[in-house]
Amino acid sequence: MTVLVSRPAEHVAVVTLNRPDSLNSVTHELLTDLGRAFAGLDADRDVRAIVLAGAGRGFCAGLDLRAPGRPPNSDDLGEVPYKFRFQRAFSALVESMHALRPALVAAVHGPAVGAGLALALACDTRVAGPGARFGVGPVRIGLSGADVGISYHLPRAVGTTLAFEMMLTGRIIDAREADARGLVLRVVDDPLAGAVEVAAAIAANAPFALWTTRDVMLANVDAPSLRHAVVQEDRAQVLVSLTADSREGRQAFAERRTAKYQDG
Repeated sequence: MTVLVSRPAEHVAVVTLNRPDSLNSVTHELLTDLGRAFAGLDADRDVRAIVLAGAGRGFCAGLDLRAPGRPPNSDDLGEVPYKFRFQRAFSALVESMHALRPALVAAVHGPAVGAGLALALACDTRVAGPGARFGVGPVRIGLSGADVGISYHLPRAVGTTLAFEMMLTGRIIDAREADARGLVLRVVDDPLAGAVEVAAAIAANAPFALWTTRDVMLANVDAPSLRHAVVQEDRAQVLVSLTADSREGRQAFAERRTAKYQDG
């Protein structure tokens, strides 16, 4: 399997890209396996947060240019239709990550370049190791740097000034700069353990409250006005306040005990 799933903590799953011999470079098989892993965890009501990690020496070094693989029923396609189908499969996966119910935390060590950067950016936040490196690789080999969500996510994470430089030059930034510019939440010696810690802190909260918070946050990144944003927030807050978990949370706070949420 090109993707592995483990459960290191209560309500937390780790999805690991498992092509270590190629620095977890992306193939069609990996995209398919990753999509299935996300779908399975999304359907599991016990999972509240997912950590995305890479096996071996790095997170993900980008697209496997030597053997990307072909989508099913594509052997008779010409080069342009085939490449478009592959591109669309990847971009659809990135879009689907926003639609997941659990929160997403990337644990980045080594390179997160090109496709790897796209996957890390599609997560809600990122924890990096000291040797993590981030970059937009395609522009340095004659391809567009605007790829599978990077041109959407990167400016929102670091601002347009640095995003334009990274996308137009292909410059790689290290963990220290990524931390200083807000691309990562923090830099720690063990990024997987650090990401699991963040995921566990997220997963300690009520499932429906988490889902609505994440859903509204993702929607309001693109809100055209404050009015549009607060309308989304008002509806979500009223819905959440009427749940059993909300009542349990408030009662637990009053009684100074840990809440026991049941996704109700």
